[in-house]
Amino acid sequence: MEKLLKNVGFVVLAFLLISTVMILYSGPKQKPKDVSLSEIVNQINNGQIKTITIDANNLAIELNDGTKEKSVKEPQSSLTESLSNYGVDKDKRAIYFQQAQNGLYVRMALLQMILKGY
Repeated sequence: MEKLLKNVGFVVLAFLLISTVMILYSGPKQKPKDVSLSEIVNQINNGQIKTITIDANNLAIELNDGTKEKSVKEPQSSLTESLSNYGVDKDKRAIYFQQAQNGLYVRMALLQMILKGY
């Protein structure tokens, strides 16, 4: 009985040690940094932004170096209007919305396949 308690105690201690090490190495995840719309405009003009994802009025931005940021667009206007009001070059705006257009074609093709029964 004494050996059993000793082994159970050792297993519990090993479990606690392993879980402590796992928690220390996983660490807190880095939260996206809040940025203003004017900062986004500067980043677009400098070519630093990889993607912008729009969800209602919330913007999720991924930079070329993998850093994630978030922002809020003006609720009464679209993002393209806001960006043009801030003076973003038309060619630079087109890159981000071309990606969205490509996604539209994929969704249309998938819906067509589903509706036709493929």
